[in-house]
Amino acid sequence: MSVDQNNNIIDRVFRKEVVMDEYAWRDPKLWAGDVRQPTGRYPYELSCPNSLLNIPGLNAVPVLREGLHAGLLLPAVFAYRIYTEFSPHGDLGDLIEHYAHVLDKPIPEPMIWNVAESLALCGFAMEHGHINNRPGKIDMAPNWRSIVHRDLKPLNVLLNSPDPTLYPQYPHAVVTDFGLAFTTAGGDPTNPQWWNNDEGTPSFRAPEQRRFLDMDTLEPIDGDWRLGPWTNVYGIGLILYCLITLRQSPPGTLYLGDGEDDERLKPPEDSSPSDTYSPELRELVWQCLQFDDTERIEFQDMLREIRLHTNIAATPEHYMRNGTANPVILANFSLQLAAEQYRVGMALPPAPA
Repeated sequence: MSVDQNNNIIDRVFRKEVVMDEYAWRDPKLWAGDVRQPTGRYPYELSCPNSLLNIPGLNAVPVLREGLHAGLLLPAVFAYRIYTEFSPHGDLGDLIEHYAHVLDKPIPEPMIWNVAESLALCGFAMEHGHINNRPGKIDMAPNWRSIVHRDLKPLNVLLNSPDPTLYPQYPHAVVTDFGLAFTTAGGDPTNPQWWNNDEGTPSFRAPEQRRFLDMDTLEPIDGDWRLGPWTNVYGIGLILYCLITLRQSPPGTLYLGDGEDDERLKPPEDSSPSDTYSPELRELVWQCLQFDDTERIEFQDMLREIRLHTNIAATPEHYMRNGTANPVILANFSLQLAAEQYRVGMALPPAPA
């Protein structure tokens, strides 16, 4: 934090320092660029959000306050630093906690559509390298390699100040913590072998992030379960599931069968999405959570469904999305946030002598 002469906060920044061992420092799985070169390479945790920040019109990740430069790397101690903008409203985990245990009521549905659209647009950009979701064939940006996050969860979605052009009454959701991310393209010889090793947060892994064995022979039954944009779709579905059920994490991923007929088990009845929410929202969640990645909704279709629903003038989502909600809608669908910590202008207590 920066303070003025009166000890009032005038600026805030988030700093993260990642310390590796020497093996990880030289592990090509963790770096974009030539791992053999001491300069000109960056960990995916830095390079992936930097690539997204360079996409025109996209507001999907926290701003890197220091940008991307060699000074962020500390090779003498096998470490690197990340400086990002401060997110004043915490993360989605904080929001779930506040609504589940302080307010004891559901999160307003328009807020969840807001999160869904922000995350779907981020996912589309991670897949294509641009946000031109036009009908028909969608091209990749030149030299773009799709980003796979591998750790999408409520704690990794921050709530920034509102976007004045999209749900201006609500915080804007941005994706953070690309520490397990990687990039991939067609014909990638490292995918899935390097990436389906059970990394990520338990209960938030997509099926293709795990390795399966036949229950009888103990032989691998993974097949060619590559990780890709569909993996991000699954992670976003789990985040939306947590928002509508007010869970910090979903039930553990359970599978049945011999590898041919496995399917994601439905959550038990007492944790099913509440009828508080529209059928359209609940259906969108389940379209993301299909066990077979070929049956999951694609990002371009996800964005189309979200925008189709939220552009219907009869829904509160429509008015909240475009900032035209009347006082009654605002009163019924306002978001109640916990008190902001370290707000700009707040006076800090004097430092001890």
